[in-house]
Amino acid sequence: MASKGRIYFIVLKAGRAVSYGCAKSRKEFLERKEAIEALANDIKVQKVGVKMFKKVRKQVLESDGRKVLMKRLKVNRRDLNGYRCRS
Repeated sequence: MASKGRIYFIVLKAGRAVSYGCAKSRKEFLERKEAIEALANDIKVQKVGVKMFKKVRKQVLESDGRKVLMKRLKVNRRDLNGYRCRS
């Protein structure tokens, strides 16, 4: 039961995924992205990147050389397969 029309994103801090979530629309995604980046600038953490993708798949999270551990994201495999999403 994969949810349709959702934009998933991961938050990368210094190249490591620290969080993930989803937005119902592109507008909401951009708002969340701005909020995350503003918060990051506020507390002066290392560069934060917010990447977006349509479906959460394990290989998406592991692409571009960043091996993201499911434990690190605190989600299980079913969540990553897009059945459920915790924002």
